[in-house]
Amino acid sequence: MSNVQPQHEHAELAMTLWTWLSQRGKHHITLAEMTQYGPHKLRKVQTLRMLMNVLTEHYVVRPVPDGMVEYNGKKRREAWEVRL
Repeated sequence: MSNVQPQHEHAELAMTLWTWLSQRGKHHITLAEMTQYGPHKLRKVQTLRMLMNVLTEHYVVRPVPDGMVEYNGKKRREAWEVRL
């Protein structure tokens, strides 16, 4: 048996999303922004929520309280702080 640690099953997709988030240089992101502008292969709501949970587990993003972040003039329920 190998001594190699198993990677998180979604590590590659999470890294793709993290790369995109960190290149934006903004400290907050909403689910609506990611579904509209995020990496094309990751724009499904269910996929983004799952990947943001992975990134939260790795302390590179953290959820912010509902309504604390605005996007397109509306306070959004699902948003995260991006730890750059």
